[in-house]
This record gives sequence, structure tokens and C-alpha cells, in this order.
Amino acid sequence: MNSEEALAIVETLAEEPLSKLQASVFRYAWEEQPYQEIAKQLGYEVGYLKQTGSQLWQVLSRACGEKVSKSNVQLVLKRKARELTDEAVGGSMLKNCKCDWGNAPDVSVFYGRSAELATLEQWIIRDRCRWIGLYGMGGIGKTCLAVKLAREIQNHFEYIIWRSLRNAPPILDLLADLIQFLSQQRETDLPNTLDGCILRLLHYLRAHRCLLILDNGETVLRSPSNHDEGYTHLFKSIAQTHHQSTLVFTSREKPSPITVEEGKNLPARSLRLSGLNECAIKKIFDTKGTFTASHPEWKLLVDHYAGNPLALKIVAAGIQNFFDSNISNFLEFLPQ
Repeated sequence: MNSEEALAIVETLAEEPLSKLQASVFRYAWEEQPYQEIAKQLGYEVGYLKQTGSQLWQVLSRACGEKVSKSNVQLVLKRKARELTDEAVGGSMLKNCKCDWGNAPDVSVFYGRSAELATLEQWIIRDRCRWIGLYGMGGIGKTCLAVKLAREIQNHFEYIIWRSLRNAPPILDLLADLIQFLSQQRETDLPNTLDGCILRLLHYLRAHRCLLILDNGETVLRSPSNHDEGYTHLFKSIAQTHHQSTLVFTSREKPSPITVEEGKNLPARSLRLSGLNECAIKKIFDTKGTFTASHPEWKLLVDHYAGNPLALKIVAAGIQNFFDSNISNFLEFLPQ
């Protein structure tokens, strides 16, 4: 990015136009010229230019929403340029994004997981990970988190497809389903081999920015060995092969062959979910009604069920129906 391109970004962000002198100071500052040299080039006193520069950095700080100085202006504006590009691409894709949510659940009521959402969004949008694994015990919230994530970042994709693996569909049937959706039903004569279908899928994952979500993955991992091998081949191909798309895979357990592909700085990563905190659980209970409990009693309840949201939703219904919404009375029946 040269000084004129950077100045154009400044003019886009700033609410107030730069003066001619401020623009000139900006151009020289962008080229990392000291104020003494800028003064020589522009024919002003150094002190006056420093004052002009101070006003300039204040304008840029307000425009960028963070402190900008002569020393960090390149770093800040290059990052802002990337953000503007992402927003423009995202806005364009939103108009053309083709989604098939299958039987994905409604997540209009969703609490907690802000840190996990931020991490996953960074991995997918900024780091361009090809494989994301979400693991944890049943009921911990893997499915809801994956849906919430996909809804929040859908503007960055051309295609989004959600599929549940709960009934362990044959691998060739799943691949045919994915390819037909990504080809907009144009591919009807598909290869009859696993390798051939995976190659066709990878073609679309390279050609388009796609988000694939495969939920309840533990069912295919526990299937007969030949079934398991087909899915393992698919997962490894997506994790190992260069393309511009992302597969989010939720499961109670991790596919062992993927472990060697994962790493902090690699395009395959995983996140193991723990339970929700007390604040999030209270909000879930609030959607059902008013419950009576002290702070220690809330903590005891959440700790007893390890913050598992599904288990605690079931418990909340029981407390409502049989204990008159009194958590203290319910806790008396819990084993010590």
C-alpha cells in the first residue's frame, strides 16, 4: 500500500476532511520521514509541523477508534484496509449466499460462549482454517455453538450447507448431496468411486468459499470399519488439501487420524467445550420462569451438572413442575 492508497482509506474513515498540510504531512509520515526532513521538504518550522502532526493523529485516532501515532500509522491502516475489504466482500456475498440449513436447530435463544465464538471466528475468517473440530460430551452445546457461529459469519461465504450425521448416512450419499448443492443441481452424473466424489467436492471447495457443517459426527466414527474409513478419507482430504473453504465437524470424540493434522498454527484446529458458567445458566433458567435460589445454591446446582446446558434445561423443567421453582428444595434430594 502506497501513501496515496493509505490516504484514500483515511478519507473513507475520517468524518472531517484533512487539510492540505495535514495530507502532506501524512504522505511523508507514511514514508517514515522524520519531522526534520518533512520540514525541509515543505518549508515549515519543525515545531509547527509537529503540532500539525499531533492534530492529524488525533483525527485518525477518532476515525479508527484506537490510538494512532506516527510510529504505528502503517500497522493500523493496513489492518483497517483488510477489514474494509472483508466487509465489502461479505456484503457482496450476502446478496448471493446460497444456504441449506437442513435440520439445524433454532438458536434465537443463545447465552454464553462469547470467547469460543470469537476464537472460532478468528480461526475461520482471519486464519482461513480448512478444518474445525468441536468436541465435548453430549448436551454440552456443540450443535448450538456451530449454528450460532455459522449464522454470525455467513456473510463471508458463497455457500453454506448443514448436515446431521446422526443416522450415519453412507459416505457416497453424503458426498452426492454436497456436490449437487454446491453445483446448484447441475452435477447429476457423479463418479461412482469414493476418490472420484471427493475430488469433485474439493473442486467446489477450491472454486467457492464454502462453509460445511457436519453435526453429530460420533455416529460415523462408531460405524463399521469400512464406513468409518470412507469418512476418515474425506476428513483427511479436506484438512490436508489446499482450498478456500471450511468444514466444521461436531462430535463427542475426535477422529484420531485428524489429530496429526491439527496445530496452533496449522489450518486444522479443534476446540473442546466445557460447561457454561453460572451467569449463562441463570439466563437459560430465566427463559423458563422465575426460580428461587441463593448464590451458593446456584453454584452448587451448576457445579453438580458440570454446566451442561441440556442437562440443566431438563432439570429446570423438573424443578418447575415438582418443586414449585424452588432450587433449594430440589438440592435437598441431590446425593451429597
